[in-house]
Amino acid sequence: WQDAIFRTAALSSYDLGFSGGDDDTRYYLSGNLLQSEGIVIGTNMDRGSVRLNLDQDISDKFRVGTRTTFSRSDGQVLANGGAGLETASTVLNAILAPPTLPIYTESGEYFTGVNMLTGRVFSNPVATALEITNEERQNRLVGNLFGEYDLMEGLRLRSTFGIDFLSSLQNF
Repeated sequence: WQDAIFRTAALSSYDLGFSGGDDDTRYYLSGNLLQSEGIVIGTNMDRGSVRLNLDQDISDKFRVGTRTTFSRSDGQVLANGGAGLETASTVLNAILAPPTLPIYTESGEYFTGVNMLTGRVFSNPVATALEITNEERQNRLVGNLFGEYDLMEGLRLRSTFGIDFLSSLQNF
């Protein structure tokens, strides 16, 4: 059963960044894309992010800047609880399943029947991994804006405003 649900999974990651500026302005802009197949059949995740760091000297004493990151992830995740199943964990079902139970019936349908060793209804881990939709999408914005002013040598006033916003949608 474990051989039926686990797989070797590909992972790709791409990064690109730029930095620069002049005496008064400095910036760093980067992006990242991560594409991952899950090690369990029927799972995957794609995530992209963009980051901006920007500093601006308004005068010799006054500076403003930002650190901002936006990311988005989309994935098909494992059903891992609920759904009216005896044990809805795909991985746990695969670990506990007797190797004598078939994945498919003779007619080609997923085997769902009674586990003769326990007398309980059997939840087929291959069917759970491939047939249950559990899509998850997240958007996240994390950032701060700041202003700082040198009051005198060795004493600086800094004010910062920050945000951490997460929007998550799950289609199960």
